Amino acid sequence: MKRRFIDLPQGQLHAWDSADRDAGVADSAPVFARRTGAPLPLLMLHAAPGSARMLLPLAQLLGERRRVVAIDLPGMGDSAAMPVAIDSYASTLWAALDSLSIGNCAIYGTLAGARVAVEMARQNARRAPALVLDGVGVADARQSAELAQRYVPEFRIDWMGTQFHEVWHLVRDQYLFFPWYARDAAHRRAMDMPAPELLHIKALEVLKALNRAGALLRAALDYPLLERLTAIQAPVLASSELLTLYPRAYPLRATGGEPLTASVENLSARCAEIDAFLATEAR
Repeated sequence: MKRRFIDLPQGQLHAWDSADRDAGVADSAPVFARRTGAPLPLLMLHAAPGSARMLLPLAQLLGERRRVVAIDLPGMGDSAAMPVAIDSYASTLWAALDSLSIGNCAIYGTLAGARVAVEMARQNARRAPALVLDGVGVADARQSAELAQRYVPEFRIDWMGTQFHEVWHLVRDQYLFFPWYARDAAHRRAMDMPAPELLHIKALEVLKALNRAGALLRAALDYPLLERLTAIQAPVLASSELLTLYPRAYPLRATGGEPLTASVENLSARCAEIDAFLATEAR
């Protein structure tokens, strides 16, 4: 996948794009046109804190069969900061797809990105014929209030560089505890620690959005996900935590955390499930 910047009136968005893999698309072509029978393109939206870099291992696999565009949400990764609101992010991303000459597309989202994906489908149902919600993080009112206050704290930038240490420990401890700041046995996560090289990649991406990711997380927690889901008709492939609350969804069984740190076996299984769902439901 190649990196590109999308010019919009609000600022530039950074994206990873697999268009160069598509034999029917030349880099110099002004318009991306789907070949007859070509799979529907897929937009991929990441969680906060983080960037589209967290999705790349899965995006690269999915990009072998269809055009995949993974975009850094505004203010995250290498995208320009914009006022934080889920509805305005959704409209901005539709404008970004227009700039890429992508009409209809399926949309993949995880956590904060899942909220933006649902809002995009609500705003423009005709152009979003299918959704993949790979982790939604449904929380009750008490937990949402706590997460909004503590999950992405404000970092103080000082002469000692303490922000680098604090971000590193936030990123590392996300794999040890949930929530990461509840460092006790009751909140211990049963998962392996990723390789330090992967933690380094994620820490760098989180540092890019230092003191901006918290606002996006709070907006995502405030977003009425279930209410908006019931208002759309697009088929939804979703991970297990959403199925009891939204029984219309198809089950995504091969979940396994963020793609950056998932196993090769999990990524292959997840890619196969998503491809099968889109081949059947995304028209």
